[in-house]
Amino acid sequence: MTSAYVYLKQTYQDLKSARLNYKDGSGWKSVEDAKYPYEFTVERPDDDKPDFEFFIEAVKLDGTVEKSETAVLAR
Repeated sequence: MTSAYVYLKQTYQDLKSARLNYKDGSGWKSVEDAKYPYEFTVERPDDDKPDFEFFIEAVKLDGTVEKSETAVLAR
């Protein structure tokens, strides 16, 4: 297995929480992190697709949500 590691530079002074949305062999999944540091580690089976497609949704202190563009990490 390998892992994909994604983190945000923002702190608790910027965000309430962050959600990682990622695609695996069975479709889109999501994981939320409601406390700083906002970071995610996703285990990737060796037989899964080689690229890791994801985007972040960040909840700001005022409750608004910002969504990143979709990005791809490649092995």
